[in-house]
This record gives sequence, C-alpha cells and structure tokens, in this order.
Amino acid sequence: MFATITAVAVNHYLQRREQVLAARLQARYQGKRITVVVPRGNLPAGALATSQDMATRAVPADLIYPSTVTLGQWPRLDGHRLSRAVYAGKPLMKRDFTPERKGDFATQLRAGTRAVTITVNPVNAIAGLLRPDDRVAILFLAHHQEIPLLHHVRVLATGLATARHGTRRRNDYSRANFGTITLAVTPREAGELTLAERVGGLRVVLDPAHERPGAGLPRLTLASLYGLPGAAVGGTRASVQYIVGGEQGNRVRILPVGEPLSKTAPASGPAAALAHVATRTDKALSTLRALLRKTPGAVTAGVP
Repeated sequence: MFATITAVAVNHYLQRREQVLAARLQARYQGKRITVVVPRGNLPAGALATSQDMATRAVPADLIYPSTVTLGQWPRLDGHRLSRAVYAGKPLMKRDFTPERKGDFATQLRAGTRAVTITVNPVNAIAGLLRPDDRVAILFLAHHQEIPLLHHVRVLATGLATARHGTRRRNDYSRANFGTITLAVTPREAGELTLAERVGGLRVVLDPAHERPGAGLPRLTLASLYGLPGAAVGGTRASVQYIVGGEQGNRVRILPVGEPLSKTAPASGPAAALAHVATRTDKALSTLRALLRKTPGAVTAGVP
C-alpha cells in the first residue's frame, strides 16, 4: 500500500514537472524569433555562396550565436567564397566565409573581366595625362598597317596609381611618371593584347570622357596613307612586290593588283569581262615597264 501511494505521488510530480517544462518551452518558442540563413544542400569549402543555394529559417533569438548570419546580414555575404564546408539546414556562421579584403586591387574587377598590364612610353601615356577610369582605344601596329584592337576599354591603373587613391584633380601630375597601364578587358581580349604586344607595337588613344562607345577607329594601311592606286581605308588590297636588280643595287617596289570588276558595270557576256581584265593587266605591265626604264642596268629578263 505504501509503495502504491509512493508511485502515484511520483507519477503526479513528474506529470506536473513535464507540464511546467512544456509551458516554458512553448513560451520560449512563442517569443522573439530571428530569421537566419541556411544552405539548401551541402556546399564544399571554396564554393561561392549565392542566394540560389540558400533558404531561411525562423529560430528563437536565444538559440543562435552572435556570429550567426541573419537575413539582414546576408546581402553583404551574397556571392562570397566559403572558407570551409557547410551543411544543409545548419545556420551559416560569419566565420564560414573568407574575409573580404577591401584594399585589394581585385575587388575593382567586375564579373567576367580581367586585368592586364601593358608597357607604355610618354607618347603612349598621352604625355603622362592618362589617369585611372579613363577610356582608351588600343591600336595594333605591324606589317605596315594599323589595326584597331580594342575599343573604349577602362583604365584601372596608371603605374601604381588607381582610382581608389582619391579624387583626381585636373592639374595633379604627381603620378604622371609611369611606365605601365592596367586595363579591364575580357579574357579573350587579354590574350589578344598579350600576343599583339609580343609581335608588334601598341598605341594608346584616349577617348572623350563623356562619349559613348562608337564604331571605333578605322583600319589603315601604308598604301592608303600614301594614296597609292588600289589602296582602300579600312581594308587591304592585294599587291605584288617587284625586286629590280641592277648595278646600283636592288630596288623594291610594291604595285597593287588591278581593281576588281565594277559591280555597277553593265554585264555584256564573258568576252567583255575578259577584255576588262586584259585592260587592267596591260596597265599594270605599263607601270612596271616605266619603272624598269628608270632603273639603270636593270635586269628585265622575263618581263615583256
């Protein structure tokens, strides 16, 4: 009888204790909640944490750590790289992310761009007037022609001076002495610029400050610069190189190939086309004969 009374009393005490603890837990969960960020799935160390990989969960305020990432703090961490692995459903911690290096030069690069540095001289540096955040065009000079390579690219740095060094002053030339400039380009443009600098010369052209990107600079050849027959601006025309030997040494001349048939000329059959080609050929040969007559002791074998 005593054991029965004791068992009933203990059971009643435990039930009351359970009710008290349940009431406390219910009050705690019905209290203030904070929305935290949790991964949808497991992410390895080094991965980029983006909003697409995350979800939110409401957690009681007294159950989270001070370093737990809340919904309000997430925009500052979105797109950052993880320093260690995180797991699905577990609240993110600030120490899970690689610390942001605010002073690093790489933070100036936008997604999809690369920084590449080229050497310049006082002429290419626009007499030292080039500044970070300017827009420039790059011309490639090789094989007696000028080819527009890049258009309206942003200057990230001139030497060691970047846009983050402060507001530029119009008459501030304290950083004008530099031998390199760093440009923001695409990955393909970085390769083109590196190869072009190796096989030819580069010339920097400064774009106006408030001008939108346009058609760019035209292509120019040495023949078009001298106004030779058959030269065209913006493209190259086929030509033949003649080396005329004589007592006074060799003389080299480049004669353009005859112009193609005009598309506007009335078509009158194959005979008319052949006659037009023959006329152009005779004209080219006449130019060559005149050149040979002006060369004393020239070897004319093989030229009618």
